[in-house]
Amino acid sequence: MTQKFPINILTAPSATADGTKLAVDFYGDTVRLDTDTFTPAPPPPVVAYGTGGGFWVGGTNASGGSTDTIAKINWASDTSVLDVGQFNPGPALPGVSPTIPGAWEMSIVNSSTDAYAISGRYFSPSTGPLALPGTRKFPLSSTIGSVNTASFPSPQLAGCATGRSPEAGYAAGGYQQSPFVIYNSTYKLTFSSDTGSYAGNINSGPRYYGAGVSSSESFYALGGGTTPFAVTNSMDKWPFANDSSSAHPGTFGTSAQQFATLNAPDAGFASHGRYYPGSSDPSGFGWWNNLERLPFASDTTTVDVGQIATAGYSSTGNGSDSNGYVLGVNVDRTQMEKFPFASTYPVTDYATNPYGSVGAGSATGATFN
Repeated sequence: MTQKFPINILTAPSATADGTKLAVDFYGDTVRLDTDTFTPAPPPPVVAYGTGGGFWVGGTNASGGSTDTIAKINWASDTSVLDVGQFNPGPALPGVSPTIPGAWEMSIVNSSTDAYAISGRYFSPSTGPLALPGTRKFPLSSTIGSVNTASFPSPQLAGCATGRSPEAGYAAGGYQQSPFVIYNSTYKLTFSSDTGSYAGNINSGPRYYGAGVSSSESFYALGGGTTPFAVTNSMDKWPFANDSSSAHPGTFGTSAQQFATLNAPDAGFASHGRYYPGSSDPSGFGWWNNLERLPFASDTTTVDVGQIATAGYSSTGNGSDSNGYVLGVNVDRTQMEKFPFASTYPVTDYATNPYGSVGAGSATGATFN
């Protein structure tokens, strides 16, 4: 390709001496004039929303057990959900034989090619819910292959807030089932090596059942439970350039836990959730139907921009470059809602998920058609 431009738009670096050989290159929308050796231009960031479609992984079914379905929705034809594979947690663990029939409350992070399910819970017919150790990996391709184990040295956690950068996934907080412990640790999974490492603590303290959103520069953990009967509106932020500890830039607009989050190009969204109005009685909790938006450009607080049709909790979110999707809720596992990333945010109950589940994890795929 040949491009023509006036030579007078090129300006040499101020310290260039007469007679210096200069080179011209083009990157993005910029023509650069410099000495013969260039510093390589940085690659464009990998966005945290999916450009092809999204996946939902596992969850609990209407009978109280767990499901192993990997469900997929294509953004271009988004009125149906497809069963594209099975989440196979691996060989037998205590109380289950010969294999684990699915799982829920996994912390899902993904690169542009693969998704990782970190820990979670599975159901034993003899003892009930148990912690699922380890990390599983599957490709975000048009055909889902077998699930492989990746190295991730975290405790057996469930209910983490998750986020992703171009190079790594993050899981913050979460809880250990037995003995019950709420964590403030943050773990980082490096995609290139499939290995995990400790990445500091949550600045505002331990929490579980929070949720995360990611910009191209930072990961945010919103809300969560601080005790079995108390929730917080804290918001923590990890810049990817310095991810050893979190800052506390502001507050989440809703004190809640077990809500859905998803990413838009310029903001994160959160919907649904469960809260406790000062009660120590499990029957005293309430359900939200708020739709909250966190603008990444001014990330000090979320803004209530609308309402989801059905109040509830344990839903799961996913986002394309133009729409948000919320799948499943405790009162209607087959519910699927959609809203555009526009100023009015009208939410429509527009389709049914035939593989209805709650407590599923989600991943956005950037490579399949």
